Amino acid sequence: MTVPSLDDVLGNPSDYSPATFAERGVTVGFTSPVVAQARIRASRHKGMELVMPNLTGGKGFYLFQWTAVLHSSTVTVHDRRLYGLIAATRVLEPGMVRRQALRAASEGLAGRRAAQRARQVIREDQEYSVLTNFLLLSRLLQTGDAAIVPLLDANNMPVVNSDIREAAQQVATDLGLTPDALYDRIETLGQLVLPLGLPWAPTSGRLRRLIGDLERFAGEAAALSALSFGDFAMLADVASRSARNVAALGRAAIAEIDRTIENDLTWIVGDWPTARKTFPGTLFWVGWLLDGWDYIITAWQAVVGLSDRAASNGVAGGSIERQRDALVDLAWLLPLMPKEVQDATAQSLNDETRDVQRRWAHAQPETLAGRTLLPAIRHNEELKAAVA
Repeated sequence: MTVPSLDDVLGNPSDYSPATFAERGVTVGFTSPVVAQARIRASRHKGMELVMPNLTGGKGFYLFQWTAVLHSSTVTVHDRRLYGLIAATRVLEPGMVRRQALRAASEGLAGRRAAQRARQVIREDQEYSVLTNFLLLSRLLQTGDAAIVPLLDANNMPVVNSDIREAAQQVATDLGLTPDALYDRIETLGQLVLPLGLPWAPTSGRLRRLIGDLERFAGEAAALSALSFGDFAMLADVASRSARNVAALGRAAIAEIDRTIENDLTWIVGDWPTARKTFPGTLFWVGWLLDGWDYIITAWQAVVGLSDRAASNGVAGGSIERQRDALVDLAWLLPLMPKEVQDATAQSLNDETRDVQRRWAHAQPETLAGRTLLPAIRHNEELKAAVA
């Protein structure tokens, strides 16, 4: 068997300017340094391909095949398992990749802490799913003739009684549905809105929380830029404005989703065959928009700390030097906005992002050759335990 060279693995760099989110690819939480936080997308030929930045500082990104990586570098058992799970699915999108990542981590392949955290997140997602479905049903019941307001217990879990069941049957009849069909549609809608949560839920969904984290990161990076000079001040400023712009686009999209659910829930559930043609698109769009930022935020928080924010100069906790080092390490992960996002600010930031990524690129031949991997793998496993 011929072992491919590094050039074979990496292919030829191309000027990476994705037209769509699908072309940009989905970020995958691999633990092997050679593919850590690589993006994965459908190949134009067959199967999937990985998208990686040019870490030598040159232009463009690299596209390469998974089989070439396996033959030329050290890849963890966790990453082999995760890639297999993703490859076996029919739809490549951020929510699906997250579910498969939790599944792989829960099996213990990324370490004990990551396994414990993954199992906890899976349980939390299941409980939040039950709550979301119940809140959707409760909103439907409030619009019916019975106007029953279902109750939540002290743990925000549903309290179901015979009155609620009877009211649900009446709502199903009013919509021309059987009770089972009503519940099926609510469950389908609940799974779609689960990453966001509902605007009237007692706790926010994962992506709503991430937008809040993005806004805090933007403020901290801006403060760090104000205390810095030269190329690093530019990097911190671009990171801050990129995060703030993504958060603004996300909030606008979520506000539209919230209005639709609050005003048109009866229509969505009653005429789901029609609603499903348009409504889920915006929900998926938010997930694609925020893809890749959860790792950046988690890695940043691991350095600055959550307990000692708001130092006297407005910069988050932790030494300024550590924060600068962390932001430099994260520079190559700043997501580019695809052209399908018709936003002038986002497209302008793409050019600035490419510029700072070239200025702060790091050649890592020892990682690509498969040497000195254990410390980097352990670091990635620790971050994987923190990303939910």
